[in-house]
Amino acid sequence: MNIFITIGSQEPFDRLLRIADNLAPEFPGVSFVAQTTKGGFAAKHIHILDFIPPAQFRKYIEEADLIVSHAGIGTMLKVLELEKPLIVFPRKAAFRETRDDHQVATMHAFVRQGYVAGAETAEEFRSAIGRFLSGNLRAAPAIAAHASAQLLHSIEEFL
Repeated sequence: MNIFITIGSQEPFDRLLRIADNLAPEFPGVSFVAQTTKGGFAAKHIHILDFIPPAQFRKYIEEADLIVSHAGIGTMLKVLELEKPLIVFPRKAAFRETRDDHQVATMHAFVRQGYVAGAETAEEFRSAIGRFLSGNLRAAPAIAAHASAQLLHSIEEFL
């Protein structure tokens, strides 16, 4: 069982990595791999990759059983396109991980629509992994890689 964690390429996200590293021993037989940027966190129980070229990044997503991501829209859409189960753990302004709480709002919007599971705390993250491992957290139906002709036509008409 493989869990791939991605935090984006712009800023460290040590809080998520620390939580994942602390939880990893609770899930024997589960391998955690995290794509990170250079931060101050040294992992003990998860494998850290500082940089992954785009083709290799896609391969990690394709081969993972579960994806955990910050609420970066590009990453979320790629995971949904590949029809993978996704736990979104947003960056928060209160922890100086981002300038505002737009990631929290993004996560809640996607959770409401049934596309992802959301987690904002270590306990919620633990619970979401448990739901996945017990078969109660599945991938949403795949989304298209491109906008539909109908949507493009509607936008064209609007403009």
